[in-house]
Amino acid sequence: MYFTEDNSPAQKADIQVSPLGLPTFKFKKTQYSGEIKPGFVSWHGELTLLDAHRQLSIHRVCTLLDKTLCTVDLIKNGLSLSGVDILQSYQSMRLLNRSQPKTTF
Repeated sequence: MYFTEDNSPAQKADIQVSPLGLPTFKFKKTQYSGEIKPGFVSWHGELTLLDAHRQLSIHRVCTLLDKTLCTVDLIKNGLSLSGVDILQSYQSMRLLNRSQPKTTF
């Protein structure tokens, strides 16, 4: 999992955490939680912030899987890290398989 100040909207063609080439920062701890309920998987990342991180305004939190961009979460107005010691991000993804029965009605 990574984050950046790049405020580029997510595009299907994205292959990088920061399409504008801005610095990216890796979460030091990441954990895949697996299936949290039928059709949903989850993971989370955690990072103890350095003073340099506290000056940032986070706009994109992304997940790479085997060097392939898997998810992009955009924080449109940015997230200030002033006064924060530990940054945590929890993400879930809904898995769609059209041949499977519905999980919710």
